[in-house]
Amino acid sequence: MAEKSACAHSSHTPIQPSTGVGDAGTTGGIALRAVVPNPATVTATVRYSLPRAAFATLEVFDARGRRVLRPLASEQAAGDHAETVKTDGLSPGLYWLRLSTPYGVATTQFTRVH
Repeated sequence: MAEKSACAHSSHTPIQPSTGVGDAGTTGGIALRAVVPNPATVTATVRYSLPRAAFATLEVFDARGRRVLRPLASEQAAGDHAETVKTDGLSPGLYWLRLSTPYGVATTQFTRVH
């Protein structure tokens, strides 16, 4: 289990990684698909579905629970979506991706390699 860390920077938000089974999560009617490709090098594509329109936030957290990217924070229509995440600025390692809406949260993980 990743340790919690205190961080002086307001841009780092601690997260407890999901302990669910599998690589993709579904909750509150949202579906977060696996990250492709996994492992990722320069970019990765995240596919997700929303049952209704909502403000959605997509965030990437490192193994210490620090938010390292926020590739999406906007109003999204209902339906299927794909978001390209630039991973070339991340260090190699394990990352968690969290999709949040007012009616649910889903997580999945991916690995960044050179």
